[in-house]
Amino acid sequence: MKKGIQLNPVLDRITLKQVNRILSVIFIISLAPLLILAFFDHPAIDDFVFGAQIHHTIQAGGSIFDTVRVAVEQTAQVYQEWQGSFAAVFLFSFQPAVWGESFYWITPYIMLGIYVISTFFFGKVLCVDLLKASKAQWCLLSVLIMGISIQTMPSPVQGIYWYNGAVYYTFFYSLGLLLWGWILQEHLKHPSFLRKGIILVFCVLIGGGNYITALLSVLLLFIWLAVHIYRKLPGRWFIFVALVVLAGAFVVSIIAPGNLVRAQSYEKQSILMTILDSFYYGSYFIREWSEPLFWGVSIAMALVFWKMAGKTTYHFRYPLPVSVGTFCLYCAQFSPALYGMGSYGEGRILNIIYFSFWLLWAAQLFYWCGWLRRKINHYCATHRENQCGMRKGFRKSKPYMIAFCTLIVVAGCGIRMAKDDPADFHGLISLEATYSLVSGEAASYDQEYQNRLELLEDPAIRQAKLTPYTKRPYLLYYGDLTQKIDYPWSNRAMARYYKKESVWADWKTYHQIFPD
Repeated sequence: MKKGIQLNPVLDRITLKQVNRILSVIFIISLAPLLILAFFDHPAIDDFVFGAQIHHTIQAGGSIFDTVRVAVEQTAQVYQEWQGSFAAVFLFSFQPAVWGESFYWITPYIMLGIYVISTFFFGKVLCVDLLKASKAQWCLLSVLIMGISIQTMPSPVQGIYWYNGAVYYTFFYSLGLLLWGWILQEHLKHPSFLRKGIILVFCVLIGGGNYITALLSVLLLFIWLAVHIYRKLPGRWFIFVALVVLAGAFVVSIIAPGNLVRAQSYEKQSILMTILDSFYYGSYFIREWSEPLFWGVSIAMALVFWKMAGKTTYHFRYPLPVSVGTFCLYCAQFSPALYGMGSYGEGRILNIIYFSFWLLWAAQLFYWCGWLRRKINHYCATHRENQCGMRKGFRKSKPYMIAFCTLIVVAGCGIRMAKDDPADFHGLISLEATYSLVSGEAASYDQEYQNRLELLEDPAIRQAKLTPYTKRPYLLYYGDLTQKIDYPWSNRAMARYYKKESVWADWKTYHQIFPD
């Protein structure tokens, strides 16, 4: 290396703990604009649909028991008339604004909070307890996966800021991670009656949540049971009971009369076409998500996995079947929406498929690193070659690997931000949030909402004509009222929520003032 370029001496002194601290600080800083933006967040669309009855009960001075009773009654009604996801529908009723508009800001804190906590918990049990990795390796991997998943998620407004969509998918996906953390603990630690009870409760909740998380959990628990039976491991009967409870709750959700009513609004597919389309869309989105940023993070994870694989006692004998299996699990997540609606669904569905895509990819990457390391060790042992030279070469190349990963990640971030069509593509959401805050876009959106609220909360106004939003932040705006007064999912729902005869948006006047 030429004199004056001191890359190797500087990077060679960087330890894994130091890298972990740096990335953890960056991760925390990246969450700051997202959490600040939360104070400009407001309810929309289905929040008014499912929150109206609870809102009226609270306004009338109802107790906590009254609100729970009303939520249960509404869940039973929706089960019969529209949707079978009983656990999710129950939570829909308690969107934060039912206690007052000023409480809705807590939505992003709930969604980001449970996602971060569940990912750290699951990662700790899997990496530290099961695979015997160091805490620095666990934290580093968790931060990498969470950071990339949050910053590049397909629809952050539906996954973080819109309560109804986020609680149905992001929240229940996070419950799934908590469930698997406890299942692994039950396998690794002394069996606990309390832990068993928590697992069974979560099986009921997840079975009654979104169909994607429920289906993936059933498949994974079935595989986990098969492994225990094949290897004659203890705890087989409890896993069987948990599978029955989870699958039973899932079936109760599927056979709801309301699902048949809702299915009439969509064009159903055959089972064969659903399977074929699941693999098609699975492959399609792998291509979409495999950008330079993806490869930079993957290389960084591979460096950690390589060290982790050296400390485990696993043999890593079947990398190809593992890859095929994880790909099938990933593709299976597209099937519920494809079968029920004829499409892969909206961004909130893609969000959790994208989250699990990263975890399943990480599992494959770790397994292949372990397989390759075992092959190299076996070759050296067979040919009586010393591995010290290889280890020294790896240590010498470490600084350049760190620099290479950093370069790819930075380049990937730049490529995402340099896309030509911002209407169809958005970059890192922390930068989006910062732009909304600094430009005043979020404040303008908030002020327009407050102007609406004055009309909606005025008991003297029975027919509320509202002005459409002129500012629509990418992270906060999810739909608006229509000109059609009786439109059920926005106009009629908002009118019922605020006890108005009618509510609508004056789009004709809006287009005259702001022509497209």
